[in-house]
Amino acid sequence: MQRPRLGDLTGAFGDLGTLLPLAAGLVIVSGVDPRGFFVTFGIATVVAGFAFRLPMPVQPQKAVAAAAIAEGWPATHVYGAGLGIGVAWLVIAATPLLGWLRQIVPVFIARGVQLGLAFTLGAQAVLLLARRVPVAVLALVILAVTLRYRLLGIGLTVAAAIALMPRGTLAFAPELPAVAAPPLVDVIEGMLRGGIAQMPLTLANAIIATAALSAQYFPDRPVTERRLAVSTGLMSAAGAFLSAAPFCHGAGGLAAQYFYGARTVWKNVTEGSLAIALGLFFAPGLADLLSAFPMPMLGSLLLLVALELLSSAQGLFGWQGWIATGMAVLAVATNIGVAFVGGFVLAHVVREGVHRGWLPRLKGKTPAEYLAQIPQRAFGPSRAA
Repeated sequence: MQRPRLGDLTGAFGDLGTLLPLAAGLVIVSGVDPRGFFVTFGIATVVAGFAFRLPMPVQPQKAVAAAAIAEGWPATHVYGAGLGIGVAWLVIAATPLLGWLRQIVPVFIARGVQLGLAFTLGAQAVLLLARRVPVAVLALVILAVTLRYRLLGIGLTVAAAIALMPRGTLAFAPELPAVAAPPLVDVIEGMLRGGIAQMPLTLANAIIATAALSAQYFPDRPVTERRLAVSTGLMSAAGAFLSAAPFCHGAGGLAAQYFYGARTVWKNVTEGSLAIALGLFFAPGLADLLSAFPMPMLGSLLLLVALELLSSAQGLFGWQGWIATGMAVLAVATNIGVAFVGGFVLAHVVREGVHRGWLPRLKGKTPAEYLAQIPQRAFGPSRAA
């Protein structure tokens, strides 16, 4: 058994900037049950740590969460998407489909999905910031601090939000999460509105990139893509029955937690135990606190996630960048599911057109590449507090 380290404690909060705004948005906007969300997240985090024998991150699936928040899904659609995604990844992991998907889904399509998420979350963040301008100014100042000093900024955000919320305490109310199967109509609706678009993003970031990064950080504890697919399927499917959002792993979360010192499974034990305790014993008060979360503060956190997603478009030149940019615009005009299907079809049409000489081979920078440089140029590289 690995010995706990101080870095595991700080690393447990290294990905809070992604978890907190998505959790708050799902609870506030879509009405996701905080008890099921935090209990599922906690159990999945602890189990993942021991299963992979390293500080494996667990996080809400961004495409589904962002679409649900930006489009105001009901909670049942979120649960339905989780069941559909979970079953899909279990099937993919049990068959040769994983290798086939890697061949037919271009990596830039997954990054186009991320760019579309950046646009939709950014638009939602602006609307939330506009609700209370004085609080929005404070939120944006704290956001600037967060981009440079992640843990300090998140701490200031939480402290400011608590100070602005109505006075109250978390009441001790122990209760197990309710168990229920999402109706088939919600599974279909959730998959069409965001679940299908989530699949390439999960493949690229939560499976392929996470396996590669874990091999770089922990070469003595290899992680296979198939095991990550199975883990994603189990977390998402089980969470659907416990009224939670679909979860996955992620290269960004692994990098953030490693940066803040996480090296052993004790990071997962710390983070997961805290989440389970909150979900099991304080869910009613937690729901009230999240629901009373000042909207401009939530907007600043969503803007932070949008900026991080925006940076994923780096290196998208030529046709790839133009298609990714078009996907982002289409995501705002319709939804992320339509954007994914449109980008996927267009990518194969363009590839065939270039191959046959019907279309020119474009080179040079694209709007996607310029957009990807905004976070770094405006705020500089992130560093520890």
